[in-house]
Amino acid sequence: MNEGIYFWIRDYDGESNISSPLDFEEAPDSWRKELARLSPWERTECPDRSLRSIWFKSQKKGVRSPLIITGKCSSTMELSFELSERGLFPLWASLIAMSQSEGRGRSGRKWWSPFGNLYASVRIPNVKERIATLQGIFAAYAVASSIESLLLEVRIKWPNDILIGDAKVGGILIEQKGDIIIAGIGINIELSPEQEFLRREKGSKATCLKEFGIDIAPLSLWLTIINDFPLIFENMIDSERIEMTLRAVEEKLAYAGREVIFENIEGSSFRAKLLGIHPSGGLILGTKEGEVVESSGHIYPVYSG
Repeated sequence: MNEGIYFWIRDYDGESNISSPLDFEEAPDSWRKELARLSPWERTECPDRSLRSIWFKSQKKGVRSPLIITGKCSSTMELSFELSERGLFPLWASLIAMSQSEGRGRSGRKWWSPFGNLYASVRIPNVKERIATLQGIFAAYAVASSIESLLLEVRIKWPNDILIGDAKVGGILIEQKGDIIIAGIGINIELSPEQEFLRREKGSKATCLKEFGIDIAPLSLWLTIINDFPLIFENMIDSERIEMTLRAVEEKLAYAGREVIFENIEGSSFRAKLLGIHPSGGLILGTKEGEVVESSGHIYPVYSG
């Protein structure tokens, strides 16, 4: 698939009265405005005839790799893997959906996915084994750096969350099938999950960009991110610069130098001082017994008073 912006209407069987993405009834008003901005659209041949679908391509320029827009889907990651396996999703191709029915986050948690927020996936390169465990934190750094162009101070919560203040505004999920690696990226733009949902899913306090006066459509935000993401990420995975890269990540690391509670995957927890990121991707923690490196688990800030 060549570079450009595509609109994909999936699972369509029969004659179509749709002459452009603007006729797509599922699209809410905010998305219609974005699709209109990318006009004119031209109907293009389905890249895989076994897919029962309709494809359009925008005649506007603006991306260096294929960017696919679709309506509501189960999960952008699942669609990205499907397209990759069909040879339709090359390196740095990305897919953005208007909403998801089965979006997921870390540890299999459900990712709340109403219309109005950003749900996207991008195919990232395979990296050397010794830095594979750093992919999530590097992807979070690349996204956070792009969001800062909106004049927000954004931090990274190990291993893959994006915070404004102490509230989560987004997250990253990395999954691999064979030699295909997909990064799923979710950002709360207009809405954030209600507390009941967060308690049920054991999630952190959440926020959205709208609460900080940022009025931006999901597609506009994704274009901002995806135009910067590849270069930032590729510079970070340069094995000759890992130490320098980790120092840059630590400058954005939430709770660095502060006391935190670390909870491991078995559910046991302890207090420690967050010292930094280990080259293995683990978290360096200072305890009474000395420094330890933890590779999986959750951290929570400790508030004084």
